[in-house]
Amino acid sequence: MALVMISHDLGLAASFADEVVVMYAGRAVEQAPTRKLFANVRMPYTKALLEAIPRVERPPHALLPVVPGRPPDLAALPAGCPFAPRCPNAQDLCRESAPPFHEGEPGHRWACWYPCNDGGAA
Repeated sequence: MALVMISHDLGLAASFADEVVVMYAGRAVEQAPTRKLFANVRMPYTKALLEAIPRVERPPHALLPVVPGRPPDLAALPAGCPFAPRCPNAQDLCRESAPPFHEGEPGHRWACWYPCNDGGAA
């Protein structure tokens, strides 16, 4: 049986999904089996979603972390990576050219020139 669940809550997705595809601006930006994704996040947007999961150790009524800026206009996407204007890792290459999918461990793919847990361009 297959089920497609759409949610910003990766904690909820982890409870039900064997595989996760993270999308931004209508495009897949990271895909992996759930455990691999949580163990080795590569896309900064995925990292931001994970940081926004409510946690017991946070002070009561503390604001959740948010991604700065605004989502892009889907009718007029910027050149390069659509997440670049909001990304803490963005560099000139990100604003000029859309990244292709890279694959690390088998089954873990991401579209980012300067991924998390990486020192340079892929």
